[in-house]
Amino acid sequence: MKSWNFMKSFLLLLLVEFSRQEATDRVCDKGFRWSNDLDKCKDCNLCEISSKDDFCQTCDISDKQVDFPLLWVIIAVAAAAFTITFVITLTIYLIHCRRKNKFTTPIEETGSHSAEELLIH
Repeated sequence: MKSWNFMKSFLLLLLVEFSRQEATDRVCDKGFRWSNDLDKCKDCNLCEISSKDDFCQTCDISDKQVDFPLLWVIIAVAAAAFTITFVITLTIYLIHCRRKNKFTTPIEETGSHSAEELLIH
């Protein structure tokens, strides 16, 4: 019987504690947490400057804004390097092919009429 009364008292104390804690919690916007010292919502980004504030313990890491992921920087640099290499290689290849086609078959060997023959007639 004493253990039953003890259990009731313990559950009652837990219920009072949880209800008191919920009453002190305020609803703040995303990225903000309630500061008991200041009695208002504070921005979690302030925790980067001073992490000793009372509301910083309740700020989630996901609430902090991620600047610019390093992965996107690496992908952008790799894509730019690939594009520049591709353009330079294509330009060199086309210049080489153009020079090669220009001098491969002389007019005399093709059997076509030259400009001199047209002038003679």
